[in-house]
Amino acid sequence: MKSITSILLLSLLFTGCKKEALLVSPKIESELAKSAYYPTKEISKEYSVSTFINDTIQKIAQDNLSEILKEYEADHGCVLVMETETGKICSMVNLTRLKSGSYKDTLNYAVYEYAEPGSFVKTLDLMALLDDKKADTSAVYSSNNGEIEFYGQKVRDSHEGGYGDLSLGNALLYSSNTIFAQAITKAYSSNPKQFTDKFAQFGLNKDLKLAFGNTNEQFIPQPNTKEWNNLSLPWMSFGYGLTLSPVKILTYYNAIANNGEMVKPLFLAEVKNKDGASKVYSKSVLNPKICSESTVLKIQDLMRKVVTNGTGLSCKSDKIAISGKTSTVQTNYDKDNSTPQYTSGFVGYFPTQKPKYTVLVLVNNPKVTKEFYGFDMAGSVVRKIAENIK
Repeated sequence: MKSITSILLLSLLFTGCKKEALLVSPKIESELAKSAYYPTKEISKEYSVSTFINDTIQKIAQDNLSEILKEYEADHGCVLVMETETGKICSMVNLTRLKSGSYKDTLNYAVYEYAEPGSFVKTLDLMALLDDKKADTSAVYSSNNGEIEFYGQKVRDSHEGGYGDLSLGNALLYSSNTIFAQAITKAYSSNPKQFTDKFAQFGLNKDLKLAFGNTNEQFIPQPNTKEWNNLSLPWMSFGYGLTLSPVKILTYYNAIANNGEMVKPLFLAEVKNKDGASKVYSKSVLNPKICSESTVLKIQDLMRKVVTNGTGLSCKSDKIAISGKTSTVQTNYDKDNSTPQYTSGFVGYFPTQKPKYTVLVLVNNPKVTKEFYGFDMAGSVVRKIAENIK
């Protein structure tokens, strides 16, 4: 038997071999994150930094986003690829169209571009209705020939003439504005705060405390404030009148893929100083359960059907099962007599049965015809990424 002295000496030696933990201030962390993702930024000589970016996935994402942006001469676009279980960001691509017609990574749209999320919010609508037991996926509503009016303002479906009578489940598949506007208004008009509180429950107004610094500038109107009016509730139901960043949307949908567990997006893997002390970034659970198990299972089932039978057909693959949700947002609806401008979006995960990656793609202001509304070009980018990741 070893003596107590020997044990203490071994313990001290072992402790001395431990790597010293490094404390990194938010300001330094932000500077390091920006230098890691934008090499033009000067990297501090005091620190070295590593990320979870997978070079192979990054190239696949960049090549496919670049191809669709060039084809449609879009203003800009972004891709985020997250490891579903851990939150590790395996790819982040941001491309802006230059005057020459080429594309370059100049602005971090994926983290900092706050915009109206459009139909991405319809999944939250349904999750709220199910969790609050306000309605089930089988509840049927009329699309009113594709047009309904609230306080003198019309809400229209992208499909001319509407969809006839649809269940809430099928309304998600076909992304019906009229049906979700009716369902949310009926369920929450007497207590709209119950609906807006869902954005907090589901993590969409949560400060993710990302390495890049201040990234909590979303706008979600609240009842009984100057930002709230009679149109706020119905307009929010189909994703207008509020703003979210791409990374916030990705984090929410990743929680659905992750059976309700919301994890923090990890943009940094490790920071070291010149003395060898380090800070290692690992999985961080923001919310172990954003909604009930029965609700998340129903949402997962419908997100698969969006791709196989709904608006996400361009994401359907013979090689891998993908689940997700489309979004098409008109970005200049408040400007009279102007050519409509849109953002095409898709967020999804794969493989469906045991998700490994969650992906978000946005294509902003592609040069397309007026028939564009509802056309899912972003989904085709997600499909190509999914099919090429080994």
